[in-house]
Amino acid sequence: MSLLVRNGRVVDPATGLDGVRDVLVENVASSAARIEAPGSVKPENHEVIDATGMWVLPGLVDLRAHLREPGQEYKEDLVTGATAAVAGGITTVVAQPDTKPPVDNGEIVDFVRRRGEAAGLAKILVAGAITAGLKGEQLAFIGEMRRAGAVILSDGDTWVRDAGLMRRALEYASDFGLTVMTHAEDPTLARGGLAHEGPMAVRLGLRGIPSVAEETAIARDLALAAYTGAKLHVAHVSSAEAVEQIRIAKKRGTKVTCDVAVHHLVLIDEALSTYDTSLRLSPPLRRSRDRDALIAGLVDGTIDAVASDHAPQSVLEKDLPFIEAEPGAIALQQLLPLCLGLVADKRIDLPTLVARLTLGPAGVLGAYAQGAGALAAGDLTIVDPDSEWLLARETLLSKCMNSPFVGRTLRGRVECTVVRGRVVYKRQNA
Repeated sequence: MSLLVRNGRVVDPATGLDGVRDVLVENVASSAARIEAPGSVKPENHEVIDATGMWVLPGLVDLRAHLREPGQEYKEDLVTGATAAVAGGITTVVAQPDTKPPVDNGEIVDFVRRRGEAAGLAKILVAGAITAGLKGEQLAFIGEMRRAGAVILSDGDTWVRDAGLMRRALEYASDFGLTVMTHAEDPTLARGGLAHEGPMAVRLGLRGIPSVAEETAIARDLALAAYTGAKLHVAHVSSAEAVEQIRIAKKRGTKVTCDVAVHHLVLIDEALSTYDTSLRLSPPLRRSRDRDALIAGLVDGTIDAVASDHAPQSVLEKDLPFIEAEPGAIALQQLLPLCLGLVADKRIDLPTLVARLTLGPAGVLGAYAQGAGALAAGDLTIVDPDSEWLLARETLLSKCMNSPFVGRTLRGRVECTVVRGRVVYKRQNA
């Protein structure tokens, strides 16, 4: 049956549309969606969703989520991760390769891809490893992984220290039309650090990670990308200087894109005063001037995408002293409402934000995005912008609870998520 979403505010960056329209997904098999004038389509023979007073957006695209399967299913698996994703309006999510075993060959790529398809929820795309075992010693089987369906290369939260190896990775990736995603942090500068190097870290007695650890790593990777002509994506940029480096590189014609993790847009290192281990992140939360620069980079397009950087950790990894806790926080369900806070504060307008959550990340994946990021693909997110809701443990669908926002009231809630023309999530009224 076809799906008709009526009378919502449609924001579609692919067409530049921002206005009240109806959206008709005529053929579920092909997932082709059309935007129509309000009331112009008769509701007969359609499943109808009344979106009056709501926003109708393209399905969100998340470039970075650690879904933990295979090997750490006690933290998350592909089904629970996809369930949390669609509850957050995310219809396409890229699973990172830092699993156990790592996703470094075609067989494991195929396993993750098939498991994601079987879940029948969000589209699970697969990032293949840059290096075998994520060890940074030799290249993984790049061609084999691409043939199995890998859409991007990443070593998760590990930087490829060997410059020669990174050069070869960029060259090989280019041969297969793949982008290399880098976690830019020089471990010799970040070693043992837990928080941004600055007054707050000193006050809390925590060893600092200087922003230059990120910036020197980015400088090297940008130089290699410019030299090879390959596509580089810098993950979770966190400092003002890093944003400026990428801005300059783009102007020079380097094929570089980047994203920012949502927590770095809404929090700064002063939040660490409670020693909440959910705020032990990699890279760490930085200063207010860094957050301001990240938001400015998002507005002017230097930063292409906002990512959840969803990193579930169980109580075994988080119910510890801050210095012993593993980094990471979950964010699939709260990605959109946290971003909408920037709209409410007039730091960014809604169409630009939606573009950074849809077209921007889809553009990083290129042809491998499979049509994601535009309403025409039949992936929709319907949002009640005025709904206030408590992020409670009971509302979280991830296996883990490591969010610094548990217990807080958020504004803006996903009411319905549609993937390939099929409703995969509908909020149940309490």
